[in-house]
Amino acid sequence: MSRKRFPKTLPVLTVLVAAVLALAVAACGDDGASAGGGSDPVKIGLVVHKTGPYADTGRMSSIGARLAVDEINAAGGIKSLGGAKIELVEEDAGPQLERAATAINRALGEDIVAGIGTGISSSTVAGTELAERRQIPWITVSFDDTITDRGFKFVFATSPKTSEFTNLWAQAISELSASDGKKITRVAIIQGTNIVAVNAAKAIREQYAKKYGWQIVLDQTIEDGTLSDATSIVNKIRSTQPQLLLVGPTLPDMQKIARKEVELGLEPVPWVLSGAPYLSGAFLDALGEEGVNGTFAVAASAVFKGQEDVAAKVRDKGDQFPQQYHLVEYSHVYLLKEAIERAKSREPQEIRDALAKLDVKGGPATQAWPSGRVRFDETGRAIDRTAVVVQWQDGKTQTVFPLDMAEQPAIWPNEA
Repeated sequence: MSRKRFPKTLPVLTVLVAAVLALAVAACGDDGASAGGGSDPVKIGLVVHKTGPYADTGRMSSIGARLAVDEINAAGGIKSLGGAKIELVEEDAGPQLERAATAINRALGEDIVAGIGTGISSSTVAGTELAERRQIPWITVSFDDTITDRGFKFVFATSPKTSEFTNLWAQAISELSASDGKKITRVAIIQGTNIVAVNAAKAIREQYAKKYGWQIVLDQTIEDGTLSDATSIVNKIRSTQPQLLLVGPTLPDMQKIARKEVELGLEPVPWVLSGAPYLSGAFLDALGEEGVNGTFAVAASAVFKGQEDVAAKVRDKGDQFPQQYHLVEYSHVYLLKEAIERAKSREPQEIRDALAKLDVKGGPATQAWPSGRVRFDETGRAIDRTAVVVQWQDGKTQTVFPLDMAEQPAIWPNEA
């Protein structure tokens, strides 16, 4: 009897097995994994300095990038990939700049489709060589000309170049002072000995002082970390009476100068400094509210009038000084999201091609930039790049240039 029943049972089992297999195949098709979408996350690398002297820049970068990732994922992820979520793969570039290449290599080993970082030019130059070799699209706010002047195809930069930055901020300060009816005629160069400071000071002496009618009444170089007593340099500042201090030495040396000015009963002469690190809470803590008041810092990005919503989100995360490092990484994640959407692919080459063709106007991807537009030239450098001037006013950072996007008018503590 059992032999008679067996043939009747076999087709039933076969049908059941086939049905289960069909459901499994259908499920795979539904999540889109086989087509490059669905449940598998899209991994984006973020390599920034989280330890060492640049740790504050890495902390801020992480806040901005994670804000964007959370928003994108909450809104449905990468829609052209079936709603795939973005996963941020973070690596610490370390306290020494040469360790950044190792960190980028670790990120590249995590199957990322694109990367961001480091925000510090020296480590970015070294690290992006690896990204280019592995053909993984990489985006950065680092300024160094070399980053986009090597003929690389997978490296993109949203910032101005170092070679043009001194000209941009000198022009911005000239326009800003003229708009306020202030004539800047007397400046002091007080520089450190790192290559960026040396080159900036040289450009001011040889080009921009003459171009903008600035008399250099004091020209002082301070060997990095050697200023034990700022009395002598502060007495020179007092006797020469510059309206602005340009370039800047190391932060500890600036700290000594500002504190000595306050100690001697002087109103600190405002600095004009290149770089977003001078817009952090750490800078305020170092110099004090009186020491930083009036100081201008020039960056690639800032908070603009009418675009304060991202700044509010940063403050909600506990950082009271939203600035370039928060905003640009927020923008970079959205730019990569847009490129991935358009590529409809996880393939780095296709994402790279989409990124090279982007022309984004408005929306979260452009909130960091005064032009409200992001597109890249054939070298990978953003076309609509410019300088932004932010000033410390009563313990707060306020964007003062471009003029039509300023949060507050500039203050000029030391008038001619």
